[in-house]
Amino acid sequence: MRKCVVFLGFFLLLVGGLYSQKKLEFNLSFNGSLVNPSDLNAMAEFVNSAFERAVQLYPQITLDHPLPLVKNMWGGSVELKPFFTPYFALGLGFGFSLGKRKGISTIYDASGYEWGRTVLNPKIFYPFARAYFVYPLKDFSLELSAGMGYFYGDFSTELETFVSRGGAWNYISLRDVKKWAPGFMGGLGIKYWPWKKVGIFLSGSYNYLNFKDLRGVYQVTDGTRTYGTVYHLEMMIDSVWYPFLRAGKPNPSSSVRNVREAEFNFSGFSFSAGLSFRF
Repeated sequence: MRKCVVFLGFFLLLVGGLYSQKKLEFNLSFNGSLVNPSDLNAMAEFVNSAFERAVQLYPQITLDHPLPLVKNMWGGSVELKPFFTPYFALGLGFGFSLGKRKGISTIYDASGYEWGRTVLNPKIFYPFARAYFVYPLKDFSLELSAGMGYFYGDFSTELETFVSRGGAWNYISLRDVKKWAPGFMGGLGIKYWPWKKVGIFLSGSYNYLNFKDLRGVYQVTDGTRTYGTVYHLEMMIDSVWYPFLRAGKPNPSSSVRNVREAEFNFSGFSFSAGLSFRF
């Protein structure tokens, strides 16, 4: 409720801006970001590390390709931006960012094959507010911006493994991991007005966004489901430690170490390109 009041306050300021300058812009943009949520990628890293080690140990084994990791997100946003002065404006908008990655990785040898399949499906939606400091030129303007958003993340992961020798199949999923988190952004952009009422802009920014205190449902091959805090850990298989992700703290054991609460960190650089309309 408190965060809703904050954004309502920003909205009221924007309405006030409409009457001070009688200048309003509407922005429609395509957004991309470079991210590295290493904890979210743990399931795919588990398969990649195990398969790469098998190739190193046994020359007769071949690997087709590693599983894809979440390294970037794509989305868009809409924004209403009234001006208080020719040099200052406030924007209020809504955006989304998607980063689904799925794939199958397979290793082969003369006696059979093994494959691992993962689906990583982060989805983020957010209202945001930004302050703009504008330096207007004849047909261009430079804009320095700073702002914050309230981000809703919806995350799920799936992991399947299959060994052809003996037909051993395993399935693990982590679902219903949903969380709100504040985030902050700041950047620089340039806008060109080739027409009187329509402009083109490019901008870049750095965003800070980290989802903590995550909870979700963990399900394994036999259908057993566990709900609890999401943990990142390292698990030993054949004397080697591999990253892993699960909900519910594991019991202490010699095959598990470095257990900590998982964090899905989506901080990173982003860019936007789009159209701006004057009213």
